[in-house]
Amino acid sequence: MPPEVRLKPHLTSDELRKCYRCCAHPADKTRWHALWLISQDKANRHVAQVVDRSHTWVNDLVRAYNEGGPNAVPTHKRAGEARGGKKAVLDVSGVLELGQALDTEAPPGGGLWTGAKVAAWIAAKTGHRPDQATGWRYLQKLGYSQQTSRPAHPQAASKEEQAAFQKKSSH
Repeated sequence: MPPEVRLKPHLTSDELRKCYRCCAHPADKTRWHALWLISQDKANRHVAQVVDRSHTWVNDLVRAYNEGGPNAVPTHKRAGEARGGKKAVLDVSGVLELGQALDTEAPPGGGLWTGAKVAAWIAAKTGHRPDQATGWRYLQKLGYSQQTSRPAHPQAASKEEQAAFQKKSSH
């Protein structure tokens, strides 16, 4: 039986999972999924079954990843391109760096990360100023959702009514 394939430590298993989870293109998503499973010491024949590919396809993918790193994973036809043929603002390593910044850094100006703040972060890193919508798309791609405070019930008791109720119920 041939030896199982091993990944070079270009990315951690968690980073590979993030790439898999935030990838939009189905073919590339399959590639990231296979690499993530391999990083968890799954047998390449098992991985091939899970992603519905051959074990030689898995071996070729691992070889390409080991030689070229994360940027060798997207298919050559679409490498660095977004829908419509436009070049992506961030490559794989840029998306991972953004994900780490979102997890560890406070956004400029405090508060929560917004599309505008992500766009400003991208501009500082790349020199290219994307619009707010691009920043928001990267937030969604990395699994973040819109955060708003919960609305008050329209028939909720006022502060005075709440205080009066608490006085009555404490007896």
